[in-house]
Amino acid sequence: MGDTSINTKQRWNSAHYTQLKISVAPELASAFKAACAADNVSMASTLSQFMTKYCKVADKSRPSAKYSSRRLRRAAMNTLIQIHGCLNNCGFS
Repeated sequence: MGDTSINTKQRWNSAHYTQLKISVAPELASAFKAACAADNVSMASTLSQFMTKYCKVADKSRPSAKYSSRRLRRAAMNTLIQIHGCLNNCGFS
């Protein structure tokens, strides 16, 4: 039996996309999920749009961060959570 369309789509997605996994406070996750549902948009597309806009406005001259330890990765995630307010500044409601 040949490949199913689901297998083909999964293979294409894994070749063309990178999956991200984040851990956030349950309150933030449920608020984000509710906001996306209320606006009838997917969480993935909202995060993709945010990342695109953030990368365009990020300071390109700063050195790239090294996330070799859990402490540094946690600090980077806390920074991302702190800039969560940037969603409003980037045109997201």
